[in-house]
Amino acid sequence: MTLPQSVSSVTATEGSFGQTSWTSDRPGHRTTTAGYSALFCPADRPDRAAKALASKAHLVILDLEDAVAPSNKDSARERLRELIILNPKRKGIVVRINSLDSAYGTEDLATVRSIVEAHEDIDLSVMLPKTSMQNLPPAGESPVPIIALIESAQGLKDLEDVAAHPNVVRLALGAFDLSVELGCNNPSVPINYARAQLVLVSALYQLFPPLESPCSDFHDETVMEEAAIKAARDGFGGSLCIHPAQIEAIHKAFMPSESEIEWAKRVVAVGDSAVQVDGKMVDRPVVLRARRILEIVDRS
Repeated sequence: MTLPQSVSSVTATEGSFGQTSWTSDRPGHRTTTAGYSALFCPADRPDRAAKALASKAHLVILDLEDAVAPSNKDSARERLRELIILNPKRKGIVVRINSLDSAYGTEDLATVRSIVEAHEDIDLSVMLPKTSMQNLPPAGESPVPIIALIESAQGLKDLEDVAAHPNVVRLALGAFDLSVELGCNNPSVPINYARAQLVLVSALYQLFPPLESPCSDFHDETVMEEAAIKAARDGFGGSLCIHPAQIEAIHKAFMPSESEIEWAKRVVAVGDSAVQVDGKMVDRPVVLRARRILEIVDRS
């Protein structure tokens, strides 16, 4: 693989289960895009959206796509604006827009851009469904960070080019749609290949570790915990979720241990001038990782 000139080096530090936490200087990378749990919520259901925004999910994905019927798309977009503006202090709001191949998607993105331009203090990103190079906005056209949802064969084929896009800050796997297109089970060898590719390419292109596809079960605690632990061990940085009941299992699997939290506090306490902590070298990426750990803990 030949990396673009802008991606010349990657710094890694070891986290829970030995997975790697990557740091990056790419514009648009913010710790609020690096949460462990990302909860989907229909944008046209203010009651459910209010609960999601008040939940312990690190990221809340206000969904304008699958969760909203075509007849409700326009009204959902207006409710979206109200929800975001009324929750300016809520970190990590993501909007899953409709495909940019459709008029809905174009209007969705224009709405998000207008919110960002009018309210610079609001932390907002978009999730692009079935991302491929065929539907990514031109580089530099949008100031809004993008979480690229990979759920098609074309998206998997284009994965490196997608990761190199300057506005893409994170990858996420849509295993259900991908398995339907590939005609395979989930899990299966093709889906596990896709999972591995997202982890590898995220590391190579200095993106935050990817988000795992949501667990389909939100009743059985054991099933939810096993899915989250597997995702953490396999190098994912978090998981999408479809129900608030899944958040606790995800946080339990991905949250730093008590020893990691204490380490982060020691690193942050000594600041950027420290040469070493606990006998190990401390450089800027290490300090950034420590700060990220504490920010995520504070938000949990």
